[in-house]
Amino acid sequence: MYRILSAVCLAMLVSTSLFAGDKPEGISDLHDQMVPVLQELSENIDALNDIQKQMDNSKASDENYDEKKNIWLSSVLTFSAIGSVCEYEQDLLELFLDLRPQNRMRYVNVRIKSIESSIRQIEIFKEQIAINRLLLGENQSNRSLFELEDHVIGQSLSLLKKGALVIRTIK
Repeated sequence: MYRILSAVCLAMLVSTSLFAGDKPEGISDLHDQMVPVLQELSENIDALNDIQKQMDNSKASDENYDEKKNIWLSSVLTFSAIGSVCEYEQDLLELFLDLRPQNRMRYVNVRIKSIESSIRQIEIFKEQIAINRLLLGENQSNRSLFELEDHVIGQSLSLLKKGALVIRTIK
C-alpha cells in the first residue's frame, strides 16, 4: 500500500517538475496563490455541511422545537445557501485556473464581480442568521454551534476575498 502511494507521489512530483517549464511565467504564481484558497474553501464547504448536521441534532434536543420550527428551517436553508454559494465560486475559480491565459483575461472582471456579489450575499445570510439566533435564543447546547457557525462564515468570507484579490493581480 505504501509503495503504491509513494509511487503515485513520486510520479506527481516528476510530472510537475517536467512540465513546469511549459507554463508561461505568472501562471504558476497564480496557481500557487489560488490552490491554497481552493483547498481551504473546500474544507469550509465540508464544515458548512457538518454545521447543518449539528443543527439537526441541536433542534432535536430543543424542547421548544415545534414553536420554533420555521426559524430552525430558515437557519438550515441559510447554511445550505452559503454552502452552495461557496461551491459555485470554488468550481468557477477552478475552471478559471484551467483557462488559457488569453482566455482567462476575458473573465477577470466577471470573476471579481461574481465573487464580490457572493460576498455580499453571504453577508446578507449572516444577518438572517443573527435574526434567527435572536428568535431561537442562546442556550448551552447551541452556544458552541453558534461560535462554529461564526468562524466558518468568517473564514468563507475571508477566502472569497483572498480569491478576488488573487484575480485582481492578473489585471
